[in-house]
Amino acid sequence: MPSRAISAGSQVFADRPVSGIRQGDQKVSIGPSRSNYPRGHTYMNKSELVAAVADAAELSKTDAGKAIDALVEVIANALKNDDKVSLVGFGTFAIRARAERTGRNPKTGKTLKIAASKNPSFKAGKALKDAVK
Repeated sequence: MPSRAISAGSQVFADRPVSGIRQGDQKVSIGPSRSNYPRGHTYMNKSELVAAVADAAELSKTDAGKAIDALVEVIANALKNDDKVSLVGFGTFAIRARAERTGRNPKTGKTLKIAASKNPSFKAGKALKDAVK
C-alpha cells in the first residue's frame, strides 16, 4: 500500500493528517475539534508524534513510543542535574534560574514575594530556525 504524505509548510506528516492542514483544496481534520487552540493553528499531540516517528524510522509504534519516552526522561534527568542537552541543529535544553522578586496580587493590590525558581528552557538551533522560516 503506497504511503501518502501531507505537507504543512516545510513539514510532512506521512499518513497523519493534522487538523487544519490543507490537502489540495480541502482542509483535512482528524479527531475532535481542538477548540482551546487558536483558530487556524495546529499542533501534533504525542500519539501523532509517535506515529510520525514510527513511519520515519520504520519502527513499530510501540518502539517509537518507548524511544520518545526515553528521550524525554533522559532530557528531564539531565536538566534535573543542572546539565544542558544540546542537539546540534535542533536546539539546546537548559535550566534558567529566576531570582526572587516582588509581585502584586491583582485582586487586592497587596505586594507579595515570589520565590526564586528554576525553569526549563529551550533555545532553537539554526537548522530548526531555518526549517520553519
